[in-house]
Amino acid sequence: METVIRLFVERGIAKNNWQKKHKQFMKQFFKISIRSLQVILLIIEAVIVSRCIFLFASVSWKDLYVQNWSKKVLRTFGISIKLVNPDNLLTDSGFSLVSNHVSWMDIQVIESIVHCRFISTSEVFAWPVIGKMAEAAGSLFIDLDNPRIGTKKIVDQMTPLLRAGEGICFFPEATSTDGREILPFKSNLFQSAILSKTPVIPVAIRYLDSNNEFSSAPGFFGDMTLLECMKNIFVNAPLTAEVTVLPAAPFFSHKKELSEYCFNQINNTLSLQRSIG
Repeated sequence: METVIRLFVERGIAKNNWQKKHKQFMKQFFKISIRSLQVILLIIEAVIVSRCIFLFASVSWKDLYVQNWSKKVLRTFGISIKLVNPDNLLTDSGFSLVSNHVSWMDIQVIESIVHCRFISTSEVFAWPVIGKMAEAAGSLFIDLDNPRIGTKKIVDQMTPLLRAGEGICFFPEATSTDGREILPFKSNLFQSAILSKTPVIPVAIRYLDSNNEFSSAPGFFGDMTLLECMKNIFVNAPLTAEVTVLPAAPFFSHKKELSEYCFNQINNTLSLQRSIG
């Protein structure tokens, strides 16, 4: 009799566990499906706008549209912004924003806060829709087939833009990570700030989950595909992008000194944030 009762109890527990897993699976399935549909609609909108309206729209209208589109992307993926020290954003003249790089979503995060040009790779330019939107936002693309010549060409393009009062953002790690650690900065692009005598503003980005704990879900690294990264964000949403704007770097006469200063400022900020949770 006791054996029969135990079997019934075990079967009841197993059934209950299956129901919970099934319910959890269906909830996640509908969540991903709805967000995927929203992304498809955003892509359709962007294709229509970039291929039709952009042909005769003013530069200011394009800039505003790209910024609003970035905000829509963040809402669709369930990412909110926590902006720390916004007063450090010096946008009255030309400026460079330099940030650690976690995800392709970093561009949408920064664009939603302040409009600026981005330095991206030719690979991003080839991405459907995102590449077109990046081009519309005035992004400059480095040719990775010949990085030395490509970088010099970009610096030559950046310098007059900064002198003319433009804002430019680049990621000196030259690749993205899972956000746990940052890689050494490459210094070449810092030369444009030295030549133009314009400020460089370090920015630290990290992503947090719904419990306000570090999340690597938006990380786009290794052999991960764009779709895999998108799925990780969908599954782990809601997320928060915490963006800490640090004081502008002092003026340096050498790009390596400027690069190392910005690296230390961002690295120390992220280390401090990790230590206090």
